[in-house]
Amino acid sequence: MTVYVIIFWIVGMFALLMELRLTRDARLTLLIASYVLLVLYVGLRWETGNDWPVYYRYYAQLPSPSAEFSSIERGFRVFGSAVKYVGIPFAGFNLIYAAIYLGFMFISFKRDNFSISGWLVLQMYTPFLFGLMGTTRQVMAMAICMFAVHYILSKELLKFLLCIVCAASFHISAIAFLLAWPIARVRLSFARVWITFAAVIIASTLGLGDRAFRVAEDHVSALRLVDLASHLELEKQSSAEQFQHASGFSILPTIERVGLLLLFLLCYRFYTEESDQLYLKLFLLSVVIVVLLSGTAYVLAERLSIYFSIFQIHLLALLTRRMPRPFLRQSCCAVLLALSLVRMYTATHASAPRIFVPYKGVFINQDVKRDMGWF
Repeated sequence: MTVYVIIFWIVGMFALLMELRLTRDARLTLLIASYVLLVLYVGLRWETGNDWPVYYRYYAQLPSPSAEFSSIERGFRVFGSAVKYVGIPFAGFNLIYAAIYLGFMFISFKRDNFSISGWLVLQMYTPFLFGLMGTTRQVMAMAICMFAVHYILSKELLKFLLCIVCAASFHISAIAFLLAWPIARVRLSFARVWITFAAVIIASTLGLGDRAFRVAEDHVSALRLVDLASHLELEKQSSAEQFQHASGFSILPTIERVGLLLLFLLCYRFYTEESDQLYLKLFLLSVVIVVLLSGTAYVLAERLSIYFSIFQIHLLALLTRRMPRPFLRQSCCAVLLALSLVRMYTATHASAPRIFVPYKGVFINQDVKRDMGWF
């Protein structure tokens, strides 16, 4: 737990410093320092994360993996084979991979004159990196989708579609992000949000989402939706305690999402730019997905909603910049710091302690001797 706390407070200190009136170079320095810290934190992990052993075995078998890994998408397979071809061991692969997908995320966070909010960085650290660094293929797909938001705002459809194709070559679920294009064209208003939310609650109560999912299962086998659900269900049966966060409906995450949505609606007047409105619509879509598919398809809902719920970190961070009074901004910073700390504790002690605690290899080794290989 010591490693968690130290890194958390370093990143938290950077977040507080980024809220000061700094020069462009000073802000860029803090941004680079945060990026490097997070890359090392994720890239140097060893026997850490729920899918680490699976990808360790997969990388060892490249370039000719066994039938066990036949469902892994071609883009990830080509990337892994290329890295191994030049003689880089698995530790190096993880570091390079983390540098690339975190790079996509940081570019998507970029503001004019490098005025990125430190709270974006802090929220990336917790809770998202805890979960996402253990979903190796999907986190790259999600990072590419986040990068593609720029092309939604600039209305460059071809470039947006190319990004989705690239993302789907790492994880097929990235196809869901195609919804972002038409959603961006929908005009947002209080009335439409409340009407949509009420309709979704009614549809979920009637089980319409689950029925639609069952119908879709019979017609979209090419997307391997059934394989995904079956795989996670098997994981749940074999390690019920360890994977209880990954399958089965839980009301708490839904309450958290709805609570955040209400907060964003209360602060609606601060989201004035086109990008702000898009982030809000995408987060609303994540709530719709989870609520509609809250029954038998909840595992799938969690997989798909992450592409849209990730934008909550933009919406939270913007409040620290847009609130007019210093007291309100400072209060918002304090609340975000507390929220991030609670999420870190929840991830490591409540959600999945067997996955995240103890860390066997983030900067230090507790239980294993790591072969640093090319380092």
